[in-house]
This record gives sequence, C-alpha cells and structure tokens, in this order.
Amino acid sequence: MRHLLFAVSFLAALTAPALAQNRQPSAAAMRMIAGGAYADALAVLKDERDACEAQAPPAACLRLILAVSNAALLAGDAALAEGEARRAIRLADTARGPESPMAVSARAHLGAALNERGRFGEAEPLLRAVLAARMRRLPPNDPLIAEALDDLAYTLFAQARAGEAEPLLRRALAIAEQANPPNRAAMSRQLTSLAVAINAQGRYREAEPYYRRALALAEASLPAGHPDIATAYANLAGSLSRQGRIAAAEPLYRRALALQEAALPAGHPAIAVGANNLAANLRAQGREAEAEPLFRRALAIWERALPPTHPRIATALNNLAVSLKDQGRAAAAEPLYRRALALRRRALPAGHPDIAASLNNLAAALEAMGRPAQAEPLYREALAILRALPPWHPYRINGQWALATCLRRQGAALAEARTLYRRAGAGALERMRGFPGFTAGAREELRKVRPIFANQVRVAWALAEARAVAGAGGR
Repeated sequence: MRHLLFAVSFLAALTAPALAQNRQPSAAAMRMIAGGAYADALAVLKDERDACEAQAPPAACLRLILAVSNAALLAGDAALAEGEARRAIRLADTARGPESPMAVSARAHLGAALNERGRFGEAEPLLRAVLAARMRRLPPNDPLIAEALDDLAYTLFAQARAGEAEPLLRRALAIAEQANPPNRAAMSRQLTSLAVAINAQGRYREAEPYYRRALALAEASLPAGHPDIATAYANLAGSLSRQGRIAAAEPLYRRALALQEAALPAGHPAIAVGANNLAANLRAQGREAEAEPLFRRALAIWERALPPTHPRIATALNNLAVSLKDQGRAAAAEPLYRRALALRRRALPAGHPDIAASLNNLAAALEAMGRPAQAEPLYREALAILRALPPWHPYRINGQWALATCLRRQGAALAEARTLYRRAGAGALERMRGFPGFTAGAREELRKVRPIFANQVRVAWALAEARAVAGAGGR
C-alpha cells in the first residue's frame, strides 16, 4: 500500500489560494513516516489534529485529518483510518465540493482503508471515481494518477482480477519511470505491484526481475531498516519459492522478518506477514515443528489487530490448519479449516479463488480422516470456482487433481477421474512450456506434477480391467 500522506502534501501546489491556510503535518511527523515509525507518527499527528481543531474550524484541519487517516493505516489501525477518511470527505465536500482535489484525496484514503479492511466491493467504485477525477484535472503523467491506478489495481487484484489489474499497473509504472527527477521509492512500489499481478496469473519467472529491481531501488532510496525494504525481501523470496527454489528463499524471509521486528511495534500486522511467510517456507521444506509456532504467532497478531471478518485472519487459520494436517493432526485442523471457509464466504465475493482453496483444504482434511464421501462435494464446489482460471493456472490444476484422486480412491466415477487427470496433466505441460529450459525450477515443477501422470495410468489400467471383467461376464 502506498504512503498516501505524501500525496496529500503534494496537493498544496494544485489547490486554490484559500487552501494555503489549511494546517500542514509537521516536518517531524513526515520524517517519522519516511522512516517507517508509523505508530509514533500516528501519535504525533493525532496531537497535531486535536490542537488544530481546538484553535480553528475542522475544515481548516483537513490535511491533518487525512494525515491521521494515512498514519493509522500504516500503523495497522484500518478502522481509525476509515473513520478519519469519512470525516474528511464530509468536511471537504461541504467546504470545497466533491470534485475538489482535497475531497478526491479523502476518497482515495477511504478506498485504501476499505481495501485494508477487506471490503473490496465498496472500495472499487470509490477508487474508480478517484482515478476519473484525477485524469480530468491533472496532466497524464502526474504521480497522483499513478497512485490512483495503483490503488484501483490493488482492489481488482484482491478480487482475483489480476488480469484487469495488470494493464493499470503497467501504466502506473510508466508514469513513475518518466518522473523527473526519478522517484526511486515510487518506482520500487510500482514494480512490486506489477510483479504481484504477474505472479497471480502464474507467470512466476517473468515476475522475478521486477522483484529484484524493486528491492534494489528500495535499498537505494529508503533508510536502512525501513519496513518497505523488508517487504521487498519477502516479495523476492516469494518469487523464488514459486519457482521451486525454497531453500534459497529462506534467508530472505528471515531477513524480512528481522527488519520488521526491529522497525515496528510488537503487534503490528506486518510482523504477522513476516512470521507467516517464514513459516510457510519452513513448512515447504518439511520443517513443520519450526513452522507451527510462527503460524500461531501470525494468527494471534492478526486476530488482535484486524476486524474479525478480515480475510487475513482466514489466511492465518488456513495456514495453521495446513501445518497441523501435515503433522498428522487432521482432527485438530478441521475446525480451523471450517472457520477459515466461513470467514472467506462472508468476506470475499462468490467465486473468489481463496474460497476454493478453503474448500479444497477442508476436503483434504476430511479425506485424511477417512471421510471421502463428505470431501467429494467440497472438491466439486472448489473446481466449479477454479474453472474460471486459465487451464495452466496451478490452482485449477490442483483442483482437478484433488477431485480426480478423491474419485479414484473411492473406486467410483473412474472415467470422470481419468478425464480430470488428463486435463490437469495438459495444464501442467502448458505450464512447463513457460520455463526457458529444463532448469532447476522446471525440474521442481515436474517433480510436483509427476503423480498426475502416474495416476492417469492407474485409472486407465483400472478402467481396462473393469471392461475386461465386464466382457468376460458377457461371454
């Protein structure tokens, strides 16, 4: 998420002379934001806002109200950020009109807060309006247009619409690259956003150079220890992980978590992200005993810091449940999976891939406990969602694979199972063609999908035997 406070300060050159009387955030608070000391900045800005309102009408304190909203978002208090943004909208609309730069900026803050709270359907029309208003008023390469593109793209991405987000992010990156003088921190953020959208479409190898460039720019442009540098390390680690380079990703995840712990207060949601990422990496290496306490730590932080229906809590529940299941504790995992699924159904739009992931995970736990008949309808519901993804997308491949295996183990609908294995195999081969050669990543990918092809043979053999038996009976 971008630092919207800088966008608010930039508006000073664009607004009418009357706005010059509007109180500005202090230089000290701005330095705290720049240095990643978000909680300290929030405390200072709240004091400055209160002092302003004690001396002047609230409309004269709009910049400070928006600054509090931004700092609250960065500090992990999205509810406060939303309340301050809504108040700023009311004040700006009344004092200057809904098309004024300040009112548009206030709507951008509200959209960002709604995004952080997982209310993407509410955020999208707001952020489309912000983009349209800025495109009407500003030059085409203005940084505020890039920021509006980035915020709207984030909302689309969160709704599993990465293909729609990607062209917006490419436009935003082009604007950042044309800035004179160059804004390396802005370029780093735009590169990261674009890489995330490319990754979400399964194009992992294509995303890696963007992540590496973003990390280099973040380290060159931000103070040592800044939380955005930790995010850049984690993003590069995630790119390596998706290519099968799990061990190479671990030190990057550890570096990211160490930076977050040093720079942020103990209960900050970003620390939960760092703990969760490292735990997932350890689990992928088969080190479940090390991963479980990190998953529990992430869940505890998110449950304290976020609204009870926030999708990240579902992610934490799901990840802890996977860890328990992989340790042979499927019965302990089942209630966590059910909580995660219920939360995602409430928080996300119908058809979101994360709902399919929860369905598949719950089904796998039921299978592990010997309840395949209960698992099968969950697998089918998940696959109905995943068919909206391209055939080569790993989620769709895994959904076909999982249902086929459930049917094979029950000895039922073997012809359907064979068709599902064939489709999963075709998607896996299409993914393999995306590698430049038989690289380490390609070999790891082949190792993961090899059971699909082995199971195709098993099911074909079972069908042939069944036909032979039926033919013998007919004679």
